Amino acid sequence: MIMRYYMGLAVAGLIMLGLSACSGPVENEYEWVDWKGAGEAGATGNAAGITVEFDGDLNANSKDDDTADDLFSGWPSTFTHEDVGVAPAGGDVLRMYGGEDTGPQTFRFSPPAHDPVIAVVSLGSTSKPARLVFDDAVEVLVSGPGRWGGVEGALKVGEDGTTVMGREAYGLVRIKGTYERLSFDIPDYEADYGLQIAVRQAVE
Repeated sequence: MIMRYYMGLAVAGLIMLGLSACSGPVENEYEWVDWKGAGEAGATGNAAGITVEFDGDLNANSKDDDTADDLFSGWPSTFTHEDVGVAPAGGDVLRMYGGEDTGPQTFRFSPPAHDPVIAVVSLGSTSKPARLVFDDAVEVLVSGPGRWGGVEGALKVGEDGTTVMGREAYGLVRIKGTYERLSFDIPDYEADYGLQIAVRQAVE
């Protein structure tokens, strides 16, 4: 009886090892980027062992200072999701103005980032919507109120599946895939909205 018991444990262990070997890539936990340099021409930072660079059109309100105004932690239900973990915190935020005179906004990741998540702050105003237009499909994980108002569901994905839009909208957006470079356009002028990004690596 004892021999049969231990043989059963051994077989169960081998089965578990086989399942683990066949389960595919193991995904690291998300971390929000700690920006060390942020200015109107772009920003640099790191998280989860990934160096992140941003080239785009930022406004002077962009911050890389943990003592700056925190636009996230006061609204945990808007910036927390079970797939992502904790909400961003501190003053790290890339703030934009958008408009026809802006070019592509580009994140670069080294090594590549898997399924990056973007926290959106105050996209659009109550009177005028604004858009983030990606090349790849996006999904809204959560949407809710934030610093300057907003309501649940205000952050939406357009019919094309690649455009995020909102009127005073806040929340989390995920772009599925593995990226060395992630670009999007900000075609609508709107005085001040902000983004923060969480990254993770996919490990075989």
